[in-house]
Amino acid sequence: SGLEYEDTAAPCNEAGHHPLLVEAAQSVKVRGEVDRIYHHVPEKLAVVDGKRIVTATTLGFTDAVLWNVGQEKATTLPDLAPGEWKQYVCLEAAVIKEPAVVQPGTTWAGSVAYELHTVDATGGKGTCTVS
Repeated sequence: SGLEYEDTAAPCNEAGHHPLLVEAAQSVKVRGEVDRIYHHVPEKLAVVDGKRIVTATTLGFTDAVLWNVGQEKATTLPDLAPGEWKQYVCLEAAVIKEPAVVQPGTTWAGSVAYELHTVDATGGKGTCTVS
């Protein structure tokens, strides 16, 4: 909660900008179209889906994009079968609000490490790591 985000699924204002809001909730429930750019996010983010938790630990990324195409726009994507929009969410590490400027002779690096945690019927956890 308290994170600033740009709601890019909402219409632009008179100045041509999407609304800039502050997340009031501790977590975001995706129930339809969502397309948000969160600014100045923590290094560790999580997607919770029932008994699965995917964590993303980032390095060098200051922002994150959370999106789901939603029911209406899902019909425009040929690789989504009817109803499949309910079965995914995309969480991407990003550098948007303050773009990384790489001068000649310098470098920029970023990384994301993903971990899948599962909770079994007894409450035990297992981990699968992908970098």
